[in-house]
Amino acid sequence: WVYIAPRGPNCLGNALSLIGRRDLAEDPGILAFPPDLDRVREVRAMMDDWFIERSLAQAEAALGETDLIWAPMATPDEVVAAEQAQAAGCFVDLAEGG
Repeated sequence: WVYIAPRGPNCLGNALSLIGRRDLAEDPGILAFPPDLDRVREVRAMMDDWFIERSLAQAEAALGETDLIWAPMATPDEVVAAEQAQAAGCFVDLAEGG
């Protein structure tokens, strides 16, 4: 999984450029408020397909060329094992029995 954080009005266009569909940035069904959820689901499926067709390394390389804020998502086990999270005291051992 990869997380893309929206930070401005160009993020949608940049994300759509990533998958070769910049034209969808002007799609009224996507730009409407509220958006057409069927259209949003179609675009989401296109994004999913783009990522499925690539390895994480390939996706990271392509994302690195964009003006998007993104990061690979960590699994729960990776979060718990992260030295930074441990050092910051993010986790507390609970006594048995509540």
